[in-house]
Amino acid sequence: MAKDKDKQELKPHVVASLDELRPYTAQLLIQVIGADGILQEMSVPVRTIPYPEYLALGASVPDAPLPVSGFDRLQRPIYNDKDAGYIAAQSNVNAERNFRRLRKMLALPIPGETEDEQLEYLRGLDTNMIRQLFIGIRALAEMGEAAIQQQADTFRPNGNGRAMDTVEASDSEG
Repeated sequence: MAKDKDKQELKPHVVASLDELRPYTAQLLIQVIGADGILQEMSVPVRTIPYPEYLALGASVPDAPLPVSGFDRLQRPIYNDKDAGYIAAQSNVNAERNFRRLRKMLALPIPGETEDEQLEYLRGLDTNMIRQLFIGIRALAEMGEAAIQQQADTFRPNGNGRAMDTVEASDSEG
């Protein structure tokens, strides 16, 4: 019964103007295991961006080339998307896309003079925090803030969600 009290019922906001749908700054709540081994929540300010810009940031990093495993009877290439090297390369592509999106969406100053320096700084952050930020910015771009809160509830250690270290980052989409 206590769980029901903790849940806030989301009431729909009636949009009166399209200006309400413009990009805004939000607080992204992530949960990570701290250096002390204790689960902690962090509120990270992020800017939303228009969805076409989100997609363009992904498109700025080309897909890994598909390896050719042979040719059919008409001498057309047969591509192998199950190749371990391709899968690893595509995983790196997806990570790079997410780092570029994160750089654009973080509403915090990122050390570095250039985009490359800032991206390198982000690549050096804690893996679990980065993974949670990737999940959060993707959810923010695709679902909106209310849905993020609803999804975040599944990560809470209340018996309903999975432990944080078992959650797979859904960064397979580019």
